[in-house]
Amino acid sequence: PASANSASTRLIAQKRIVKPLMTDESHRHELLQSAATVFRAAIDAADRSKWGACFEHFPRGSCGAVCELLGRYLEEKYGMEPLYVCGSKYEPEHWTHAWLLCDEFIVDIAADQFDQTPVIVTAESEWHNTWKIDDEPRSVITPNRGVWPQYPVFAWMAIKKALALASRHPQHCLIGQSVPAGSQAAPGALNLWGNCNVVASFFYPSSSAG
Repeated sequence: PASANSASTRLIAQKRIVKPLMTDESHRHELLQSAATVFRAAIDAADRSKWGACFEHFPRGSCGAVCELLGRYLEEKYGMEPLYVCGSKYEPEHWTHAWLLCDEFIVDIAADQFDQTPVIVTAESEWHNTWKIDDEPRSVITPNRGVWPQYPVFAWMAIKKALALASRHPQHCLIGQSVPAGSQAAPGALNLWGNCNVVASFFYPSSSAG
């Protein structure tokens, strides 16, 4: 069967390709995996009660908004140019799903609503290839591009704040590791659960937790 890589190839052939940040594929994958994992972790840990209806049952029904926010983050933080991709299928009900295409990589942080891995960063995904792409992939919405009256401003601000906090305290931000013994998670700790190999945890040692 065809893979998502073939879908990506079709997009590239149609001149819908983004500029690669780095020439080494493994480095691009590592950066995207790290950024997507921490971004998803920030959403998981947050109080989403003020984020609007699209986050009410996160991740279900949140993939479009999540793509806009993650895409904006990748663009502003790393100078990438991710594309917003939306697909649909009937199994037997009509479902829609959105993800990002960043260079040759599919980036999806809301696929667990369909019992997939919470964070997917891959050049090949048979599961994504089962979706029929509805519209031409486009750039994500930013303050200078596109209009979205219900833009999830509270979500964007909360996620940015959490990521900035983790950036200022890198000694307390572990990726791919467990929280050390004798430490306890701080309120709002960034934890990513589910079927993902990478876990991001923002914690404070118990001796300094307030």
